[in-house]
Amino acid sequence: MLQFDPLPLACGLAFDIVKDEDTPDERAFPVSGLKPARLDAGASKELFADLRLEGFAKLLELRFVDKLVVFGGDESRYKGQEPVINRAESITKMLEYDFDIPRERLGHFASRSNTIGNVEAIKKQVGKKEGLVVTNHYHIPRAHRMLWKAGVRVPLLPAEAFILLADRSRKESIYKRLGEGPLADRMVEEIQGIADDIIDAYVPRTDVVPKKRWWKGKLFA
Repeated sequence: MLQFDPLPLACGLAFDIVKDEDTPDERAFPVSGLKPARLDAGASKELFADLRLEGFAKLLELRFVDKLVVFGGDESRYKGQEPVINRAESITKMLEYDFDIPRERLGHFASRSNTIGNVEAIKKQVGKKEGLVVTNHYHIPRAHRMLWKAGVRVPLLPAEAFILLADRSRKESIYKRLGEGPLADRMVEEIQGIADDIIDAYVPRTDVVPKKRWWKGKLFA
C-alpha cells in the first residue's frame, strides 16, 4: 500500500452529470441516483467524466489528500427544475454513496457552470492555501492557463493518474476507454509517467547526454 504525507486540500473540477434511470431501490441501500454524463451539454462531445470521478475516489482512498472540494455549477440539463441539481454537490453525493467516501472528507462549492467559473471560485475560496487541482488529463492545459491568468499558482494533476497509482493493471482499460489508437496510447503513457513521478519512480527512456554542449558558457537573452 502506498503511503503519502497527505496534502490538506484538493480542488476537483466538476463535470456534467445526469440522473441515473437504472438506480436500484434506495430502500435496499443508499445510492446517489446520479452518474457522470457521457457527453457535455454544450458541444455534445465525449467527456470521459467517469474517469474523473473514479480518479477523485482513488485520490481520497490513497489518502493523497485529506479533503476534496469540488467546484461546479448547476446542471443545465435540469434548468428550472426543483430542487436545483448542482454538479459539485452531485459529485460529492456520488463519491459518498457510490464510492463509500466519508462525508467529512468531501466538500462542494457552487460556481458558474464552466471552467472559468470553477477557477473564479477556487481563487476566491482557496487563495494561497496549499493544495492542488485535479481534472481529466486532456483538460489540464486549458485549466492551467485559466488558473495562471487568474493568479492561482497550484499544481494540476490528472485524475486518471490516481487510478493507475491504485492499480497499474488498469492501464489497458483506460487505453480502451480513451478510444484506443496512437493518441490514446500516447496519453496513457503520459498519465503513467505522471503517476510514476508522483511516487518518484519515473525512469526516463530517452535520456541521452549531448557530447558537445554548445550552449556552455553562453548566455541567452
